Amino acid sequence: MNKQIEDWKSSRDDLFEDEDRIKDFIFASATSTLKFKTCTDFSDEFQDNSVVIPKDGTGKYTLNIEGTTTTKQSKSVNLILDLIFNDLQEKRDQILNSSQISEEEEADEDEVLEVELDDNDEDEEVTSKEKNIKKIARELSKNGVYVAASNCSGLSKLTIGLHPKQVLKVSDLVANAWGIDTQMYIALTVKFNLPCLQSPDLNSIESFQCGDVSEEFNEHICSIQRARYGLDWTVCNRVLNNYFKPRIQQIKLDQREMLSTILDIMVHTIQNCPTNCVVCAQKLVHQGIKPTTCNNPLCIFSCEQYGIGVDLESTILQSPQVVDLLIVMLHASTGPENRNPILELFPRYLEATVKDETTNQIKTFNFVKDGSGEFSKEKLRVVVDLIPKISVQVEWIKQGDYKKQLSLIHPLIYKVLVWMVASNRSHLKLLKDEEIIPDLGATHQFIMMNSTPEKECRFQQLKQSYGSFYAFHGSALCHWHSILRTGLKNMSNTERMVNGAAHGSGIYLGTMSNTSIGYMRYSPCWHNSEYMRGTIGCMAVCEVANRTLYIKDHGWALVVPNEDIVQTRYFLVYQESDRHGNNGFRNNIGVDGRKLSINTIKWD
Repeated sequence: MNKQIEDWKSSRDDLFEDEDRIKDFIFASATSTLKFKTCTDFSDEFQDNSVVIPKDGTGKYTLNIEGTTTTKQSKSVNLILDLIFNDLQEKRDQILNSSQISEEEEADEDEVLEVELDDNDEDEEVTSKEKNIKKIARELSKNGVYVAASNCSGLSKLTIGLHPKQVLKVSDLVANAWGIDTQMYIALTVKFNLPCLQSPDLNSIESFQCGDVSEEFNEHICSIQRARYGLDWTVCNRVLNNYFKPRIQQIKLDQREMLSTILDIMVHTIQNCPTNCVVCAQKLVHQGIKPTTCNNPLCIFSCEQYGIGVDLESTILQSPQVVDLLIVMLHASTGPENRNPILELFPRYLEATVKDETTNQIKTFNFVKDGSGEFSKEKLRVVVDLIPKISVQVEWIKQGDYKKQLSLIHPLIYKVLVWMVASNRSHLKLLKDEEIIPDLGATHQFIMMNSTPEKECRFQQLKQSYGSFYAFHGSALCHWHSILRTGLKNMSNTERMVNGAAHGSGIYLGTMSNTSIGYMRYSPCWHNSEYMRGTIGCMAVCEVANRTLYIKDHGWALVVPNEDIVQTRYFLVYQESDRHGNNGFRNNIGVDGRKLSINTIKWD
């Protein structure tokens, strides 16, 4: 909890840079109480405040703010703190505005305030600009786009809200892969000085999710119901670099063009997140459904250092089984079975420096072979072996000392975990009990998506014309770390080919499940896994567009040269203890993919 509060405080530097407003901001973990002092009336007197936080941050909060005690329900401490301090800021602004009005009235009575013509003209210009912004905002507020504009303490604030489903036109599954909640608005606010509307910096631009899409979008819900999402930093950065920076020399900005262009940048950034680096916006070599960085060391460093697009702690709390599986596959990829790893899919540039308190010497930790400068997967395996169980990590996250505890084990563990989650280009989601495919008999079953929306769209068009069926792809455990990051590829006749190409070049799929099970080649699991035990094997269930022109059917196997007609849909983990016979499993003595019945899921 302490970590969450500190992260929130860091994100609201605007509040804490002025010691005349807030001081003594302290969280007491023993009583789960946050205490701080505030001054909103511009006097020298500070008032004591306290917030009693429920366990895990979810439930009833008891607030004692400036002498008033209330209780509120919330799912997040961040939402409650935003509510408290936005209300305090609004109260402070009201006091400031009423004070300014009183001073102006007093000045008029004493005839000591001289107002020049130019000043009046400037005030009229500000009012005119505000009215024009609001008029344009009303015109643009349609088709799931909402715009609000206001003047606050000498700053003009523009707020744009998007209804995710109406504007982005993606399924809940795709939005979830992008870290977006389709039941909340995506908002962006820009603050700039009037009357010139001069270009702001990144600190003046915020993006977040807020409110409930079933309710009307307005500035009020932006101030009380905020939450981070996976692309918040990226959206702000794109708006700054693609709109404001090119216009830095302009004295005045065209308001209509500003609103419509910022809107276009927001939508384009989100819709293209699977194909472009979240930091530098360059096209990705390996594209998947998850937003990630390119191979530029600076982008990788930014993603790891600043957590751009990645909230490791939240990911572990929300999807512990998925993170466990990612570690299992990373561990296997560092083993001797993976004889030809794709080096760009490993953390070649990660490093950490630690100062020895005894000698004052700085020691550097990385994954480079001593003296050679080459990447060492053996050194990476040593670190992965040290990663604690997921349940232990969850406990440390709730205690608020997660990163500190990991650093005590090894300085690189936290960095490796952030990199592992950030570099994964596939979306994995554990199936609920009612979603399990019983015919396949796998111990653990996941949804597996790794195609960009563009590729999915091409597939859906082929499916509509030719129909589709299911087939299977089995591969050794050590290969799945790479497959999650590149997708299923035609590796025939390349240095990365594993099983030969007896029937020609293409992706090899089994029409019967036990055929692909024979290619899984069981391997020992990561020793700290809590969800997968002993020796395991993995297989993907793929949907294939029935375009016979592009499929070579050899009865027991299909060879598909065209990657566009194959989409991974499910990921199955089998434990060797489930074996029944040589190639089959209990309840799975060979399932025909063409006859497999699976509940329909909206993939695009």
